[in-house]
Amino acid sequence: MLSIVAKKIGKLYFISKTILTKKNFVLDKYFDSWVMSVHFVANQPITRKTGKPWWREMEQKETILTSKQCETLIQDLVTEVGASDDSFVEIDRRYSKVIQSGPYRIVIVLPPLSKRIEITAVRPVKSMNLEDYKLDDWLQTRLLEEANWVLITWAPWEWKSTFATAYVNKLAQKNIVIKTIESPRDLQVDEKITQYSFSHAPHNEIRDILLLSRPDVCIYDEVRNKEDFILFKDLRLTWIWLIWVMHATKAIDWIQRMIWTIELGLIPQIIDTVVYIKSWNIDQVYSLEQTVKTPLWMNSDDLARPVILVKDLISDEVRYEMYSYGESVVVMPTDMVWLTTTSKNAISKYAKRWLQDYFEKELNCNVAVEVESSSRILVYVPDYVKPKFIGKGWTRIQQYEKELWVGIWVREMSEYGSWNNTSSSVPYEIHEVNKWKKTMLQIQLSKERAHEEVTCMIWWKLMTFVVNHHGVIQIRRKKLVDEILGWAFAIVA
Repeated sequence: MLSIVAKKIGKLYFISKTILTKKNFVLDKYFDSWVMSVHFVANQPITRKTGKPWWREMEQKETILTSKQCETLIQDLVTEVGASDDSFVEIDRRYSKVIQSGPYRIVIVLPPLSKRIEITAVRPVKSMNLEDYKLDDWLQTRLLEEANWVLITWAPWEWKSTFATAYVNKLAQKNIVIKTIESPRDLQVDEKITQYSFSHAPHNEIRDILLLSRPDVCIYDEVRNKEDFILFKDLRLTWIWLIWVMHATKAIDWIQRMIWTIELGLIPQIIDTVVYIKSWNIDQVYSLEQTVKTPLWMNSDDLARPVILVKDLISDEVRYEMYSYGESVVVMPTDMVWLTTTSKNAISKYAKRWLQDYFEKELNCNVAVEVESSSRILVYVPDYVKPKFIGKGWTRIQQYEKELWVGIWVREMSEYGSWNNTSSSVPYEIHEVNKWKKTMLQIQLSKERAHEEVTCMIWWKLMTFVVNHHGVIQIRRKKLVDEILGWAFAIVA
């Protein structure tokens, strides 16, 4: 009996289309509003998967189909394919078949490939318009007017194809030529959109047809294997507006699926917008940009290389850096860089203070420290201390590097800051005030710096002062007053 069923499926085009006269599909009675898929296994209870954007659950029915009943169901599906314009065979193999019947995608697996006869029917649970997603005006403009190579991705069952369908149906209203590449053809798109399938033609044939027919937009549903990526690259480089759908477990995982098939330098040229769909909504939108720079985690300018920046399209902040490192491709999240040289970073500020106190105790002299990154610091010391700090054969500085887990670059103190009031990094004015028969200095800064901490250099010493609410630093100690009036003073930061 099974061999007869398989032969019938393989020769469906001989069946007359007049056999089936009813309008309903065979599987309609197994589905209701929110049933996404129904799973039939011979001699096992029927299982249904129900889902909405915020939940999914499995439901096991009491009904059990025998092997004979499963064969009868397959025969009914065969008859439906031959009699309906909305039904056709997508994949026809000896022990497995894929049928598209109206909204249903049906996968049939026969023994001995499977232990029992297995039938899985899947369908979209809801049709959406692009307006239903309530996109911001700037994002809608980006998708409909500016973006030409859009990747739609996220995990399975997150309604990526639903969004892609709404997107392409909106584009179809612009009176342009649109074609789809699917396997199987299950997108519920506008009737004037032509749908192609890899089930009936190889990649090369589909590519030639697309290039000869010159579509304005092509949607590539479910990019999976190496041939898919290569075809997508070829079509993109011919300047066809491409929209493609791909599975990815996490937001950035799409890159891991393509970097070994498509050259890293080509990626920003074939993708300009990445849309992440989660629970039926747009969760994130990224843009790609290529530049030449030193990656965040590298310290030397000699390590500059081409870097792809993955930016959040809303905030324009760089979320990931992608670059080659030896024979590997690194995808590095930028939010892991916890130390920066800016004074706004509290961790960097406290690390700088701790390191400065540490080296002053070790060397018994004034030092200055700059934190360049999480793995590199600059230490400024007086020139007579530099040999002692480095040690014979770099032994002492290497000991500090092992203890602190950072690379240390040594500079002379004369390279740090300025030594006269005309070239100081912060403008100021000095006023002498005689009070109680003592000279007091008032260093006038901008009032915008009120209540800030300011670092000053006075005769090789780094000192920190607090600016009052008038933007003034008041200094009363006679020794400091004399040193400042001797022009050995500068405000560093």
